[in-house]
Formats: sequence, C-alpha cells, structure tokens
Amino acid sequence: MDSTLVRWFGWPMPVLHSETSPMDRWLWLRKRLPRVTGARLIDVGCGSGAFTIGAALRGYQALGLSWDARNQRVAAERAVMCKASTAEFEVQDVRKLHTRKDLIGAFDVAICCEVIEHIVDDEKLMRDIAGCLKPGGRLLLTTPNFNLRPIDPAHAGPFPSVEDGGHVRKGYTPEGLLQICRRAELRVQTLSYCTGFLSQSIIRLYRVTGRIHPLVGWVIIHPDHHEIHIGDLALKSEQIEWRTPAGTSAAVQYGKDRIEVENVQLVSGDQRLTADGVIGGLDSTLRVHADNVDVAQLDTLLLGDGRLAGRFTGDAQISGSTRAPNVSSTFTLSQGAFRTFK
Repeated sequence: MDSTLVRWFGWPMPVLHSETSPMDRWLWLRKRLPRVTGARLIDVGCGSGAFTIGAALRGYQALGLSWDARNQRVAAERAVMCKASTAEFEVQDVRKLHTRKDLIGAFDVAICCEVIEHIVDDEKLMRDIAGCLKPGGRLLLTTPNFNLRPIDPAHAGPFPSVEDGGHVRKGYTPEGLLQICRRAELRVQTLSYCTGFLSQSIIRLYRVTGRIHPLVGWVIIHPDHHEIHIGDLALKSEQIEWRTPAGTSAAVQYGKDRIEVENVQLVSGDQRLTADGVIGGLDSTLRVHADNVDVAQLDTLLLGDGRLAGRFTGDAQISGSTRAPNVSSTFTLSQGAFRTFK
C-alpha cells in the first residue's frame, strides 16, 4: 500500500493492508497496550511502522527499528500524517541489537511481530530484546504457529540455512516458544492466537482472486469505491473453475453501515452460490443460497488441503446492522467426511 490513503484518512490506514493479518495483529496488540502517558516502547523489526504508529497514538514513546532505510523514511512520513508525534524510527539491523548500548534496560514494552521466524539465531535476538526491557517490562511477540496450514507454499519449506529475507523456519510450537523465552530469561504469562479461521479464509480468497488480477482481490477485501460491478468473473485453481453465469451482471454497493448485494452468482457445473439483499437497511435481509456445493472442491479453490468432503446445500439470512449482524441458516450436508493428517 502506498501512502495516499494514509494521507487522506490517517490512522488506521497503515494497518489496512490488502490482507487481513496486519489488522488481526494490531487488534491483538491493542488489547495488550493500555493507553498510557510517556511509557517507552520499542518495536523490533517494525516494517513500515504501522504498529509503532499505533502504539504512539496510545500514548507510548515508541521507537521502531528496521534495517530498511526506505521503510523507515516511509514510516516517519506516515507518522506525521497520522499525527503520531511520539513515534520515532531508526535504521538498525536487529541482528546487531546488542551493539546498541543506549537501548539496554530502557523500555517498558517491546513488540516483535513476525520477525523471529526470519532470523537464524532467534535465541540471540530474544536475549537482546529482553535486554532492552526495564525490570518488569513486557514483550508482545507474534510468530507463525508451527502447525499452521500454509497459505503461501514457500512457508511450508524447505527453508534456507541463511537469511535471505524469507522464513528460515516454519514457525514455533507452544513448547518451542516457552523454551526460547526461558533461555532469554523471560517469564511467559500467556500464549494465544491473533489470526483465526475466518481471517485465513479471507486471505486465501484474496490470493485466489489475485490470480485473476491483483486489483480484483484488493477490491474484494478493501473496496475504496462505494459501488462494484461484477461482469464476467472466473475463479480458477487446480482445474476447478467457478464463474458468473453467462449473460448475468451483479453489483455491490456499500457505504456507512449499509451493504447492498444485487444478483451475485457463481456456478460450477451443477453447483451454485447466490447472494442478494441488504444488510443495514430498515427491515432488510441479505439472503445467501448454496446449492449442491462440492465442499472438497470449494476447499481446494480456497487453497485448502483437501481435508473436507461432501455436498452442501443451504440458505442463510443475514439481517441487523453491519456491526452486529444476525445470521440464521438451514443446511444439509450429504456424504460428509473429514480427513485428518499425521
């Protein structure tokens, strides 16, 4: 994302990337970052600075570190756009954090999001981050779960033995995280998750539609226009194709607290998905219908691993507001199966 939307709308545009995971991480962080006045926070491996900016807007004197000079320049510009006056950014290879004697014991909070899986000597980095904390300071850390179902094939391995910008390991088990924290003399308070099934499904959908054209996936996830017209659309993956029926057109209109869907249809052979109606209108309902949908095929289309099977037919009615929707549904699943992996 360039900085145009940040310039127009300010915060929280820096965390509204094309995918949902940055927002998931920020929501997880925000619950653990109470509003304060003047507490010091270090963001180790801050990327383009979104979380550093978010922390500054919650009252922290926030310092973001990254090796990338361009990212740090962009981050500083966005901090000004978001009026995050207590956010600062420095170019620093976090693998050499031990050389920054001025940072030792200086911070109340450290955050490190999706970084340690990129670092060969992760234990050293954890020790260095711990060394930046004051007595009683806290580290908020996110990293991939080792047991994840990778969305990106590159995250399944094999992994390089040198740091090239990508992952050098798949992730961590809870036991592995506990061990690396103990070795850094950090006491673990809680282990939790910040990205769930729904968010991962949206990311898969974004990447599938992005195969058609990157803007298609982006519009589905973060449409900045208030009306989308859908003509000839096809979603393809591994010889599977779902598409809009020939000769049909659909539209999606949305604004504050209202979404209107008109005649959205996708078909694949004898399978059909349809959606029509309004969420957020007075006494209005969005109706979604699935007819004879091959669950295994849909799972594959969304970059799943073939774990599910069966034929799904059902109806859902969504009413209420966009912030608090009410969903009622009926469905049948025939020949259902769930395959497990060891």
